[in-house]
Amino acid sequence: LGVLPQLEAEGYLKKWGATMVWGTAPEPWSWYFRETNQRFPHAYQVWRPAFDHMLLRNAATSGADVREGCHVRGVVFDGDRAVGVRVARSDGGAEQQLTARHLVDASGQEGLIGRALDLRRVDPHFKNLAVYAYYEGAERLPEPDRTNIFIESFEHGRRLSAREAI
Repeated sequence: LGVLPQLEAEGYLKKWGATMVWGTAPEPWSWYFRETNQRFPHAYQVWRPAFDHMLLRNAATSGADVREGCHVRGVVFDGDRAVGVRVARSDGGAEQQLTARHLVDASGQEGLIGRALDLRRVDPHFKNLAVYAYYEGAERLPEPDRTNIFIESFEHGRRLSAREAI
């Protein structure tokens, strides 16, 4: 994506894998990015607002037509092919249509193109909710998993005590 030198200069923490408590085994288990990608054996723990801004600025510098302060109102199709979007400025400006040779749907769960083409299907096995948090002063995992992301799953969630929820 062209931001690796800047990403490394920012000093983000390298993450070499993930440690999970998942499935029927109560003991944590780890896997490492090098097992599936030897060229890039680690990821970075980024601060998403700063990282997203870094990507946005790099896209603009690389020639992308970046529009901020806009909301996509819908996708424009030519048959089954997405050829553009209808956008409106967040400040109440008039809606306009933008066309492009290639369109990337980065709308996340909104899935604008998938919904418009009725492609979305619910998999009852994967009805999950993820909660993500950063902690200060937490004890780290032992080496070699010290910087791993830690993921826990609970079959039906877990009720927090009043003290834990504070």
